[in-house]
Amino acid sequence: MQLYYHPISPYARKVLFAAYEKDVSFESVIVPPADWQRQAAAMRNVFPLGMTPTLVADDGTVIPESSIIIEHFDLKCAGPRFVPPDAGLALPVRMYDRLIDAYLIAPAGQLVFEARKPAAAQSASKRDALQTRVRTTLEFLERRLSSSPFLNGELPLLSDLAGCAGLAILDQLQFPVGDFSRVRGWYSALASRSSWQRMLHSRLQACSWLLEAKQKSYAPTEPFRL
Repeated sequence: MQLYYHPISPYARKVLFAAYEKDVSFESVIVPPADWQRQAAAMRNVFPLGMTPTLVADDGTVIPESSIIIEHFDLKCAGPRFVPPDAGLALPVRMYDRLIDAYLIAPAGQLVFEARKPAAAQSASKRDALQTRVRTTLEFLERRLSSSPFLNGELPLLSDLAGCAGLAILDQLQFPVGDFSRVRGWYSALASRSSWQRMLHSRLQACSWLLEAKQKSYAPTEPFRL
């Protein structure tokens, strides 16, 4: 299998977290950093919509979208399942995964982009609206975690992988989460897992290589194998 991804993408972190939890064997194909149009163009030979992460399975099947890639791992690979086989149990797992992608990862990512703008170009009202959305989501998750250590029970599932990827962005931003003790404990438990640490190591390797390439003026513009 080949996994095409950008090393700083939270959605890639989510997939890599799952892959390392299940000890999936795959080839990393790094999509270089670029503006959206260039990145999409580089990926269209793999998938017409130019999305990352995208998995190319051993039989040539192309699977985009982080949550669907993880479900593919569940179907084809050994190791812990991240979506229960029972449809009734699977629905809330998928629901929390979708909510986290839309209401935690997306606004947190927009906060990162906003913070990278020159001070004169930053919008205080946009930043405040994004921070409010993030805090509302954290309050929602804090209540959910009152009855179990993970979002959907006693073991980490798809929704928890998404949550860890989103909270890692807030950690990077030094976003204040002191009021959310259960969320902090949840993140700590997930981020201390060896699979997450392995993901961070592989991400660091990819980012270091890209930085070195940029400094030597041979930064790649097409996906390359790590």
